[in-house]
Amino acid sequence: MRRRQGFTLIEMLVIIAAGTAMMAVGLGLLHMLLQLEQGAREEARRQTALGRLADRFRGDVHAAGRFAAIDAAGTPGWRFSLDENRTVEYRAGRREVIRTEFAGDDAVARESYVLPSDASVSIGLVGEAAPGIVRLRVAPDDGRPLTIWRGTCIDAELAKDRRFLPQREP
Repeated sequence: MRRRQGFTLIEMLVIIAAGTAMMAVGLGLLHMLLQLEQGAREEARRQTALGRLADRFRGDVHAAGRFAAIDAAGTPGWRFSLDENRTVEYRAGRREVIRTEFAGDDAVARESYVLPSDASVSIGLVGEAAPGIVRLRVAPDDGRPLTIWRGTCIDAELAKDRRFLPQREP
């Protein structure tokens, strides 16, 4: 009896089908891993932006002597007076908060903090206490979070860094 030298057509088709199934499962897992990595990267970017915004906001509020809401060209904003010549404005954009620092009328620094696509921003005084707590709230629009994220509140005491400055006589 002669020995066979190769594989039959059925054996080759079974091997090809098994290899195709393994590749399909592998590609599905790769696609899922890439989506998870992209989501994790977006979450890390959002947390980093919110952390930087919180640090700058607290520093500005602590150094500010006054706080006022402004509205120019339909864009809500908030102005903090740091001293006689320096002010900082926060403006809420579509997916960002823009911080602009002014020396007199000249803008000397501008920073942008990217927010989640479903976020809204508000700034206001908390309670009636003097000198006051200023709260920056970043929350999902309409209370419907598209993700697990529920929003962020950043509280800071107005004029905290001014407590030990010499008071001017009127």
